[in-house]
Amino acid sequence: PGAEDVAIGAAVKVTFVDAAPAPPAKGSNTFTVDVTDDMGQPIDGAAIDVKPFMPDHGHGASVTPTVKPGAKAGRYLIDQIELFMPGGWEITFTVTPSGGAADPVKFTFCVDG
Repeated sequence: PGAEDVAIGAAVKVTFVDAAPAPPAKGSNTFTVDVTDDMGQPIDGAAIDVKPFMPDHGHGASVTPTVKPGAKAGRYLIDQIELFMPGGWEITFTVTPSGGAADPVKFTFCVDG
């Protein structure tokens, strides 16, 4: 993922700001994302559930990523994204704004061996 990577749900937009390592690689990864509403306003205080999944293999990862607020409004730091094998991965961010409905967005990418 890079700064141009955006996923849009029904009412939220998730934009990649940074990935470490970049591009995502086998092992532990950390993503920084900005979350905005459909008007482009930052969403603070959202609950964000992050699920890595390998559709070709039918399994997810055993480590649950952690989500922390970032240094500016609407920014979140997600670490412990364990991409333990090469191949195609889907990362689903289910964003639930305070007082709002859950809105899933999905990123898809390939991890090299």
